[in-house]
Amino acid sequence: MLATAIKEPFDDDRWIFEPKWDGVRALATCSVEETMLVSRTRRDITKTYPELAKLHDRVVAVDAIVDGEIVAMDKGRPSFERLQSRINLQNPHDVARAVKEIPVTFIAYDILYMDGRSLLKVPLEERKELLEAAIVPADWLQVSPHVEGEGTTLFEAAKAQQLEGIVAKKLGGTYRPGRRAKDWLKIKTVMDADLVIGGWSPGEGNRSSTFGALIVGAYEDDGLRFVGSVGTGFDQKMLEDLLPRLKELETDDMPFAVDPRKAPGGSSFGKPIRNPHWVQPQLVAQVEFRELTSVGRLRAPSFKGLRPDKKPEDCSFADLAATAGVDV
Repeated sequence: MLATAIKEPFDDDRWIFEPKWDGVRALATCSVEETMLVSRTRRDITKTYPELAKLHDRVVAVDAIVDGEIVAMDKGRPSFERLQSRINLQNPHDVARAVKEIPVTFIAYDILYMDGRSLLKVPLEERKELLEAAIVPADWLQVSPHVEGEGTTLFEAAKAQQLEGIVAKKLGGTYRPGRRAKDWLKIKTVMDADLVIGGWSPGEGNRSSTFGALIVGAYEDDGLRFVGSVGTGFDQKMLEDLLPRLKELETDDMPFAVDPRKAPGGSSFGKPIRNPHWVQPQLVAQVEFRELTSVGRLRAPSFKGLRPDKKPEDCSFADLAATAGVDV
């Protein structure tokens, strides 16, 4: 189940509020003997996070499906940048080293199935009670805390602790898999968005061997809408790791509904986009930004990492505009 973005926090006794965890969404399917972790794109990611493979030992149930977030902590708060180092690891040796250097935690916030019974139609508050009773917490397994009614206070606390934001969930609501419903709402303390990479521009100077900026967009009815170029936020390793993936997806077909070189406000660092390399729109990037302009362009965007757990078609311009609190 997905949340709808809104701009401002609110107080309402008909809602509960919990932190928004900046990590990778996953379903933990638990039996008596094993746990399987499944990403939003339905990939089995259990081998990438072996420290979570014994999650079933901490669930008081014969079988269960638990919804939650895999996060990497940095000084007590989730860091998506730290988690980036683990998301795409497959080699067992690399994974084993990463487990020691960047351990992860599973934050559980919903339960969809338990002891042979589907809980999708069970009201939210009852699912929360069942989740609390079923999970035995550990250093690497926690139940997401929540408060009733006081969204504004929790939002200010999240902001003070530099968390990504909060999620509001309406009491009495059922769980609707794959739906972006309005009884789950997300309110972010910083503006960021998941955007589709449609191309890249050549680098200059000390970036001449890699790339200068990613050309990104979000979907609306007419297709992929260009929203800007992202040229900051990369370290050298990111640049070197990302360029081969971009080249693998290179295509002669321009993926945007309107050519970014001709679109109003199309630019990279204030300059026209020159010599772009188009790619198949398969990669999703998380991008932090300060503002969405009146013509739908990102101001001061910065790359945070790739989102292999998110489908490109789920990156909507409407969601971007709602996050930015603008009507464009």
